[in-house]
Amino acid sequence: MKRRRTRTAPSGERAGRTLESLLRLLRFVEGTHRQTGVVHDLVFVSSTRHPLAALTVTEGRVCFGIRFGGRLYVDGALGQQAPDLASQLLAMHQDGPPGPRSVNLAYAPRPTNDPAELEALRRLTARALLYVLEHLDGTSVQIRQMPLPPLPPDFLAFTPAELLAALTATLGPPPEDGAHRVHRALAPHAEDGWLLRRLPTGGVLPVGSLPPSGPSVVPLIAATKSALALAATSEWLREIGISADTRLFTLVHADAFWTCAVGPKQLSLTRHSPVSMGRIIALAQRALMPEDDAPQEAQ
Repeated sequence: MKRRRTRTAPSGERAGRTLESLLRLLRFVEGTHRQTGVVHDLVFVSSTRHPLAALTVTEGRVCFGIRFGGRLYVDGALGQQAPDLASQLLAMHQDGPPGPRSVNLAYAPRPTNDPAELEALRRLTARALLYVLEHLDGTSVQIRQMPLPPLPPDFLAFTPAELLAALTATLGPPPEDGAHRVHRALAPHAEDGWLLRRLPTGGVLPVGSLPPSGPSVVPLIAATKSALALAATSEWLREIGISADTRLFTLVHADAFWTCAVGPKQLSLTRHSPVSMGRIIALAQRALMPEDDAPQEAQ
């Protein structure tokens, strides 16, 4: 009997799909902000329609209390950031038989009002989203829409922008690499632009825009798609600089002049008027150089 071979996607490919799924999910969440008085339960199901994970969305926010395997998702990082709160949540919501509705905290008062613990719960919710998407790649999602039940005035929920910021915070302070230096140098001269954090598992995470995008994640999602598209078609880019850790490219397209700096930790995209091309290229090339070696501009 021949054994059927199964293909396992490379980690970078899986990470790219996870990121795409995350951004698509956050865009759906943001789109519900106009649907007042409605709650959406998103249930991830197996091929036999068995519920595997669930989360609750209402009025443009993800409610705290993402469930995985029928139980509240709590990880070791929460135990380090807020050990008392982690113990409290485990004690209150991990007892009893698992079920997709039995531990739904979306309809419960927030478990704490301490600012540090609320921040820990925001980061936990962001990590829970990634965990669910990473482990349930390819599963179906059922969306159950129902009238919004009575909610306590202090129920806990987070906007997509808050969750993206939480994911960024879990990565630590922005690293200083050539892409970050280029972005900082070109920001005052850009018509618009984006800074994206490169993830250890592959893909990129949008962390900022020029001008600031405000509460909407749609511009950041567009930036991520642009960055991935540029990375996939780098043969069309003109390389104008390289340093020990960063490569610098330019692209003229649709009456706009783009710069793309690809560093080991970050990726910068900025758009400029073509008439300023020479000055922008000089600024970007200077930013690639270590500060001690960079020539000083004439005063």
